[in-house]
Amino acid sequence: EQRQIEDTTEFLKEWNFIITQSGQHVLTRAAILLFGQDRCVRSLLPRPVLDYQRIDTHFENWSADERWNDRVVFEENLFKTWRGLIAKYARVAERPFSIDPSTMRRTDDPPDHVAFREATINLLIHQDYGDLYRKALLQWFTDRIRFWNPGDAFATKAQLLEFREKEIRNPLIVNAFRRIGLSDQAGTGIRAILRNWHQLGYVPPVIENDKAGKSFGLVLLKKPLVTKPVKQLVEELKAHLPTEQINVLAMAAHQDELTVTDAAMVTGGNLKDAGEALNDLCRQQLLTALDERSYALAITIRDKLKRFEDADNADAGKPDDDQVRDQVRDQVRDQVRDQVRDQVRDQVEGRAGLSQSQIDVLRHSVGDKTISELMQVMGRTSRNKFRNQVVHPLLTGGWLEMTIPDKPNSSKQKYRPTSKGLDALKE
Repeated sequence: EQRQIEDTTEFLKEWNFIITQSGQHVLTRAAILLFGQDRCVRSLLPRPVLDYQRIDTHFENWSADERWNDRVVFEENLFKTWRGLIAKYARVAERPFSIDPSTMRRTDDPPDHVAFREATINLLIHQDYGDLYRKALLQWFTDRIRFWNPGDAFATKAQLLEFREKEIRNPLIVNAFRRIGLSDQAGTGIRAILRNWHQLGYVPPVIENDKAGKSFGLVLLKKPLVTKPVKQLVEELKAHLPTEQINVLAMAAHQDELTVTDAAMVTGGNLKDAGEALNDLCRQQLLTALDERSYALAITIRDKLKRFEDADNADAGKPDDDQVRDQVRDQVRDQVRDQVRDQVRDQVEGRAGLSQSQIDVLRHSVGDKTISELMQVMGRTSRNKFRNQVVHPLLTGGWLEMTIPDKPNSSKQKYRPTSKGLDALKE
């Protein structure tokens, strides 16, 4: 039941949005961000609250140089921004229609509405509003939704999965959203996202809590967790695995190494249950412990899985004549375009094989940087393009090296300039 607020001053005092200074009532920053007029918000925060972009393509096919299909830069208070985002979500999200047979009530909430709601609210309530230059970003691709915030989470990735209160950056803003009912109870946001995404059968969200760069990223991948090859593998093994262990096995199939925290992302967020699932899979010789913290598929299991993956790819069928002709035409066009681009680049830069982007990577990698850190400072978003066009040539040319060369796909992999790279920087 809604009630009209008769005394707004008392209401704001009750919620600690007004403080008294020299006998005068003064609004707090949180009050202005939550309820302030647009001009007041812009005066307090010289950069946008959030940048929403809809990009109608797969993430791997997109480049930061390409234009978005829809964009809104929000410079309003947080509640107005929230309503604007919900309006955008209503136009993009799937909205199936169904009837609950027990209550005969219509249920048409989009299947991913919980994950979207919690992730979006996190952008608004947990970002660092003391950062006056970097804005929050929400990018909606056809195969994923990417959320990025200025300001890292105070908790570690493992702690984010725990069901408990956590240290937060903006307690007044957080409490306001929870009192109004726009957010779940304290400490459950990430778990709610994991639970919703797992119900949809997708791989768990990617969490990038960059404490060095003071940023927090969350990516909702629309990619199935248990693939057809994994199902075929489990059937061939004739192992009656619980659902949690199948999920962990599937997670190991998606990445070269996984930790207890990675396993917890697909077992309900419980680290203890994840550890037990990993140990059981190791006892069944389905996984191998690489060290005290890392696990991987056993070699025999990896080989069997690859056989099913190859067969699945073959079943996809060969392209018809029109597709082959189109592919050849596109390859020739791309080759010509790349040759012209490279000739122009060499003429402009006058350097033997080093582009300006590669020089910038060498400069920024001094002090050891992950590929995510390098992409962020370079303003790049396509990991494959960045790796293939910039990082890989530096590695093969001897200008850049890995900090863990024997594990090139390690999640802890970083890059640094070699002596040859440092000499190039001096020049």
